[in-house]
Amino acid sequence: MSPPTPTAYGRLTDPLFYRLTLHRAGTPGYADMLSAAGARRWGAVDARDTPVKEAEIVSAEQDQETRELSPLELFDNDAALTETRVMRIARSKAFSRRVLPVYDFRCAVCGTGHAGEKAWEAEAAHIVPRGVKGADDARNGLALCRSHHWAFDQGLFGILPDRKITVHPSAAADIRNAHLVAFDGQNIREPNNPSLRPDAQALAWHLKNVVNR
Repeated sequence: MSPPTPTAYGRLTDPLFYRLTLHRAGTPGYADMLSAAGARRWGAVDARDTPVKEAEIVSAEQDQETRELSPLELFDNDAALTETRVMRIARSKAFSRRVLPVYDFRCAVCGTGHAGEKAWEAEAAHIVPRGVKGADDARNGLALCRSHHWAFDQGLFGILPDRKITVHPSAAADIRNAHLVAFDGQNIREPNNPSLRPDAQALAWHLKNVVNR
């Protein structure tokens, strides 16, 4: 099923308005649909969202675990140039699996972490962003609630190499950020595995290039 072209009777933003497209076996459209569906027997199909097999995520997680035994390399230039979209998704999911458990699925800043069955609010945040080829490595990551993840990515605050929170002066001057200023100077919550603490080089990079840019 795919969303239809906007008409007088519906728009793309209407989640209840869809067009059913049938593909005859053996046609290119049928092959594309099977590729997008993967092993699923039912459900919405989106060619832009290729399903990733569990084995691919596990393999990516094992690669990251092996990489974390060596000194951190902040940038992952090779993977960013050569990986397929499926590999990129697998690496992203593996990154979350490596980061979130060591923070008990709670925000490293505020300690909150609403959770349901097999679901949680905390997100795995890159310190050196993936957009600049930051490494998928737990030492380049933090567990953050959605609010603090956004603020961290926007440079409203950073973390000093000694793992103390520092709020940017311009953010601190805005009364709307009073809840964030309350954490200024406090230590982040430490991961339960000391070897996976946020790397000082990564934190310094974020301070220089995101907070103080």
